[in-house]
Amino acid sequence: MERWVGTGQTPRRTRMATTIWVLAVSANVFFPARGVRSAIASDGPFCGFDQKQEVTAPGVVGYGYCVALSADHAVMGSETEVVHVFYRSDPGTAGERADDQWVHQAELRSADEPVGNRGFGLAVALSGDWLLVGAPFDDDLCANDAQCNSGAAYMFLRDDHGTPAVPDDDTWIRKARLLPPDRAEDDYFGVSVALKGNEAVIGAYLNDDACVNDRYCDSGSVYVFRRHDGGTPGDPHDDTWHFSSKLTASDAAPKENFGWRVDLDVDRMAVSAIHDYGPGAVYVFRRSGNGISWIEETKIAAPAEYGSSEFGIAIALHGQYLAIGAYDTGINNRQSAGDAFVYYLHDGGT
Repeated sequence: MERWVGTGQTPRRTRMATTIWVLAVSANVFFPARGVRSAIASDGPFCGFDQKQEVTAPGVVGYGYCVALSADHAVMGSETEVVHVFYRSDPGTAGERADDQWVHQAELRSADEPVGNRGFGLAVALSGDWLLVGAPFDDDLCANDAQCNSGAAYMFLRDDHGTPAVPDDDTWIRKARLLPPDRAEDDYFGVSVALKGNEAVIGAYLNDDACVNDRYCDSGSVYVFRRHDGGTPGDPHDDTWHFSSKLTASDAAPKENFGWRVDLDVDRMAVSAIHDYGPGAVYVFRRSGNGISWIEETKIAAPAEYGSSEFGIAIALHGQYLAIGAYDTGINNRQSAGDAFVYYLHDGGT
């Protein structure tokens, strides 16, 4: 039987990726030094990585609030309702990455009225040509209520206009506005997003399913959406996204904030509940045999000595490895120092 096993504390490592091109929250771009094969982004220079380029957007507040990376494209959210897209430019020395540059490609906005105060760009996810953007402060559910915060998410598709080798003329087209079927006030749907292939996962960490008639229960939930082929295989332009399922913790309770962060990798999904019984926890779901449904596989709780650490404030899932961040551990009087834990999926031999 498989089980998740901890490998111990790994300070400063907060993000894992499948590519050697890595972005950090500070919007610095790193590439691994010679001989380094793993890819990890941190909030500053990390042993084995050299800073490649500092990517900036003049005049943008909160730039680099969240980041996503897929192949040769990078996406950065901000606190100003704008998402910035960059692509990697090879100046002509194929195979030599040291002289490559990241070039600004597009600025994306929700385009919905009224503009602003939607939280558009506070969560982003990128997979191939698809981009998912969360807007947890969206208020469309409530008329004339600027504090409704029901939330929304937006799906964009990259159009290369028939010239895949020339990224300069690429455009990003808004394809869908995703909403939960049971949306409600103060759910903050879109606070976290994950995207992998034909599947999208969106967190609503203040959803109230664990309580009856309590708007402030805040137990949390996540919603799964799937992409459907519009009838022309190979052409995604007529594809549509549809709600598939809603997931909650098996032991859901008030104030757990399940769905604060989500991540998705092929047949497993990780969801954090940063206030689960105080210090927080991360739930791992496994795809069922039908390929669509999800089954809760295990719950990884914060170590007992970590108190109110917000265990799960950041998570990353890749293959057999799961990285979990804890914001304020307080261990050895290190206030707000923070730690991260790496777990791996151990095959028990059955």
